[in-house]
Amino acid sequence: MIMVRLFQRMGIVAGLCLLTLGTAMAQPSSFRSQEPFEPQYIVGVNFRPEWQYCHHGSWIGTAQPDDRFSPTPGLSFEARITRHSGIETGFYYRSLSSEAGVSLDGMSVPYPEGHRRYFAVPLLYKYYSRIVNVGVGVNCDFLFEKSHADWIEYGRHRIGILMKVSKDITLCKGLFVEPEFHFNPFWENGELNHSWIGLQLGIKYRF
Repeated sequence: MIMVRLFQRMGIVAGLCLLTLGTAMAQPSSFRSQEPFEPQYIVGVNFRPEWQYCHHGSWIGTAQPDDRFSPTPGLSFEARITRHSGIETGFYYRSLSSEAGVSLDGMSVPYPEGHRRYFAVPLLYKYYSRIVNVGVGVNCDFLFEKSHADWIEYGRHRIGILMKVSKDITLCKGLFVEPEFHFNPFWENGELNHSWIGLQLGIKYRF
């Protein structure tokens, strides 16, 4: 049932991405700029309010220590190669804390508070349009710090799929904001364990 619900969520997000991408590609020619396109390079400062969803439990507030809210800062770098296609990468800091509690396996074993900190690196293909921008690619979380009190045993690296939909809003020449929604399920120790889901607000400059 957990896998069925996960694939349903992934199907919904993928369907929305395909729908918005199809809508963008179907724009009438009268709405498309006829000016020659020059490659662009974009640098952004981003803030991500996001949650990590545990597929062995539910949202924050349950007994799962990983179902946590994480305010995530980061930098992004984009190369817009053609009018509609580009590549995006970046560097993000993710931090999770686990509360002290008692296990639910019937043995009432206490566990202390703990934390884990990750360095996240995404790599995406990005489609640009006047309506929305759609990105699809991979994301890797690298564990660089873990408290001794953190009793959850996971691998140091986690890799997953990253899908997002965003919209750029121009502030002035070269400067714009870009709100987005993203979904990032990932694999760890050979199985699908968790997903990041959330929003992002980026302040970016286009060179």
